[in-house]
Amino acid sequence: MDYLYRRSPNTRFFRYDAITCFVLNHVAEWLDGKSTRERTLILEKALKGRNEIVREEQKRADQLGEAIVRKMEAEKVDYERKVLRSDVRKSKITQELGTTGLLYTESMIDCAIHGLRQSDAINLIKGQLRYRKKVLGQVATHRMSYRFSEGGVQLSLDTLVSHLKELVGADSTSGALEEDDFRSFYLGRTCELTCDITLSDGNVIDGECTIDNIISGML
Repeated sequence: MDYLYRRSPNTRFFRYDAITCFVLNHVAEWLDGKSTRERTLILEKALKGRNEIVREEQKRADQLGEAIVRKMEAEKVDYERKVLRSDVRKSKITQELGTTGLLYTESMIDCAIHGLRQSDAINLIKGQLRYRKKVLGQVATHRMSYRFSEGGVQLSLDTLVSHLKELVGADSTSGALEEDDFRSFYLGRTCELTCDITLSDGNVIDGECTIDNIISGML
């Protein structure tokens, strides 16, 4: 090894793995058993094939680099595909909220399901749970927080409502809404009137209007 380093002190061919193989394969021990002349001839012959070996090493390195690049590109495409699927899923879940919007308080939950058929109320609560899990990423309060069934049996409306209320209570953003949030969330919502309403000033409103307009006209 000393001889090779003296002949080519700046060569990059002598990598750690090559040196390791040289030692572990007992090549060094085998060479030490040769005479000085025999050892010199063997090493000179090895040096003549160095360029070819370096080219093969570089070829393998290039192939490995290309494989790594292809793998990284495939991983990037796969990641972008997953992000797109996630965005589509979140968009669909958000659309499922419909005109109800996100329910921030227990009273909102009770008002939202009041008067609904049980199947519609269950779907509404499930939509709220999906939104909190998939879009907001809220951590479950217990293992059943986002479950819709247990042991193959669908959970009841009361159970789903209790799970949602627990999540609402655990949400740091829940509680009393600021005036602007309340106005945008509730008062600014548009509704379709099924009958005419006579306001305190004598004006009559019908058709599509906001809840804020109705309340303001009644005061």
